[in-house]
Amino acid sequence: MQLQISGQNVEVTQALHDFVEEKIGHIKTCADKITNAHVMLVVEKNVQMAKVELHVPGKVIFAEDSDADMYTAIDKMLDKLRRQLTKYKEEKLGHQD
Repeated sequence: MQLQISGQNVEVTQALHDFVEEKIGHIKTCADKITNAHVMLVVEKNVQMAKVELHVPGKVIFAEDSDADMYTAIDKMLDKLRRQLTKYKEEKLGHQD
């Protein structure tokens, strides 16, 4: 899986990069068919946002969330992503019947 991490109005420090990489690594174990992921970290005024676009066979999964703290925003965004991946996997299993 290719992972791209970028920032808008925020410097992606090594600590942020490592945090995202570790968290996305946990996601990989949920869905082994992920081809690539693009994580964008955005700061607008006092709001920290984390967005992800995940490419899986036949679908692009998008999740985003925000918080006053970037690390919390990333965690909340990944929770949404996990729920969507679970739904995706259930749909795929349902189509195999």
